[in-house]
Amino acid sequence: MNKNQIMKLKGYDKDSTLCELQRDQPFSDLTDGKHFGMPISTCKFLQMLYLFWLQNKPTADNPFKDVWWVNFSKASIFRILAQEDCEYIRFYFAIPDKDFFQASLALEGIKSDGSPIKLTEILAVANTMTGKDDVDRESPGKDVFAVTSGAATPSNEEKGNGGPPLENQIPNISSLKMFADQLEKDLSQKTFKQFIAEYYLHAQKEF
Repeated sequence: MNKNQIMKLKGYDKDSTLCELQRDQPFSDLTDGKHFGMPISTCKFLQMLYLFWLQNKPTADNPFKDVWWVNFSKASIFRILAQEDCEYIRFYFAIPDKDFFQASLALEGIKSDGSPIKLTEILAVANTMTGKDDVDRESPGKDVFAVTSGAATPSNEEKGNGGPPLENQIPNISSLKMFADQLEKDLSQKTFKQFIAEYYLHAQKEF
């Protein structure tokens, strides 16, 4: 019995006729209601971005106040997915540095049973840490294999990994405030189309 939810999309049949096709949506289960990513319409996508804008209050203790998107390269995504037994990517909200109060995303490969790739090695590294002044065993001159009994640690990625540093003003973590400050007039005076058009133009300029 196929438990996947069904998705509908436009496509062509064997006679080259445009029609509505029904396809299984993998990793979605009708019996328990779980799904791990589903297609959404463009309207829904834009609405979700706008709702985040409205709810993301610029208070001093909010690490998301100056963040709207994080760019990840195809190489970053593939490095995660290429790991043996990897079926999902888990996106963690994270703060890259204790003195830098701006949120980012960190990626982790997940198996089909919900456990992370190489959990034993992760726990071995965690056993050496206190959460304060930790020694990074994978830094130059350190030997992570002594901690993990010779096994490699899993692949993880953060904010695209390999892009320009934030200090160079070409961020992979991009600022919503930066976008709002450069608008010619208040958002309340703009149509939704104007808002989205100017956002995408800003995102392209800052890429």
